[in-house]
Amino acid sequence: MRKIFLYFIFILIVFDSNSQNLFSKDEESCGSPNYVLEKFTSATSIIDICENLSSFSIKSFIVFYQPQIGNPETIRNTGSNFIETIKPIIIKAKSGDIYYFEDIVISTDKGLKKYPPIAIKIQ
Repeated sequence: MRKIFLYFIFILIVFDSNSQNLFSKDEESCGSPNYVLEKFTSATSIIDICENLSSFSIKSFIVFYQPQIGNPETIRNTGSNFIETIKPIIIKAKSGDIYYFEDIVISTDKGLKKYPPIAIKIQ
């Protein structure tokens, strides 16, 4: 039993040391998670929200909008520019609202990859 346990620990260590993170800490960060209302509502693409994405080709993402008061909304977007159905939820942002940009699919020289999610709270 002890040999099996040690073998299991060895496998975990090997897999952990061989795993590679596609993104550096700088690429994962999109600045402050708190956005000024005027800057956020003037955004026309996810690249305006997270400039680190400008070096990638964005294939798709999901926007989850959680207002302080009201029902949440979820919309799938194709490409980096906001589609017509996303623009209204960006424009109606109010202080305290939270936006999640999830399932961000980007194209790299190694194929399609998922970028880490972005959470933003409006100041």
